[in-house]
Amino acid sequence: MRQARAQIILRETNEMDIAQIKAMINETWDWASLVTERNTLDAALGLYLNQILYDSTFGRVAMLDDEVAGVIFGCLNGKPPQFRLLLENTTEHALVLLNAPETEREDIRIIFNGLHKTYEELISGREKDYDGILEFFVVSEKVRGLGVGKMLWNELKDYLQKNNAGSIYVYTDTDCNYGFYDHAGFKKVSQQELSCDFSVGKWTVDVLLYEYKM
Repeated sequence: MRQARAQIILRETNEMDIAQIKAMINETWDWASLVTERNTLDAALGLYLNQILYDSTFGRVAMLDDEVAGVIFGCLNGKPPQFRLLLENTTEHALVLLNAPETEREDIRIIFNGLHKTYEELISGREKDYDGILEFFVVSEKVRGLGVGKMLWNELKDYLQKNNAGSIYVYTDTDCNYGFYDHAGFKKVSQQELSCDFSVGKWTVDVLLYEYKM
């Protein structure tokens, strides 16, 4: 465990962090604007987070005053997953979505399928070029400017270097703080527009593929 300025503490992700991490996912992409029912929103966020937890071999949170201020997950090829015990019940979440209003269920399907398809197209033919992936990385707006993002990234980078990784990639988009990757030494290698027609309106974003070489 590390302690840094502003009483920020870095530690491995655990079960107690899951609810706050889901809230940070919603804070970043505002899924609450698509889903009005609390249970439906929680199920959608849970399914999204499960995809991250399933393969991740590394996970850290930054804590400030007992709250999650930032989180990072990474996956290194050949290493065993470390966070599958934190997975929420996929069947229960799926049943909640099946009973959700049709428009909300369709909006969730559109965002999941749209992101998955775009990610696949961006990485197509490049998978073997990398030793791993930065699965998920977000810092709360409340602590921007305190160096939390740099601290978390350095934790993952140290892990990658200790395991002799040569390069990794990460997906991000123009709704996120993608400028961080430019400043941290990542290189943008591909970009594609994603446009989703939701029941509440149209959402258009550029999805970016970045790589980092050690």
